[in-house]
Amino acid sequence: MFITETLQQSQCRRLPADTRDWIAFSADSGSIYYVRQTRKEATIWKQPLDRSPAVLIANLPGKFVYRMRASPDGASLGLNAMMLQYQPVLLREIR
Repeated sequence: MFITETLQQSQCRRLPADTRDWIAFSADSGSIYYVRQTRKEATIWKQPLDRSPAVLIANLPGKFVYRMRASPDGASLGLNAMMLQYQPVLLREIR
């Protein structure tokens, strides 16, 4: 993370390897929200920037999160999630 006025790095945080691309800052800039995704579920985490442990916010079994954003007032966290369903299809060439 960088300070926008000086472009100096303020801190560096390592997130878990299964963290998705969507990260959102809280309205007070004291935390970041991130998505951890496995094949079976998505989980939403809140990571305070004061080095305290991350807190699980939501567990979404069977869902895939592909977008997340915090509301301007910080009261809500919006996300787009979809359920992954696969249906096999057999294609045959008929002459």
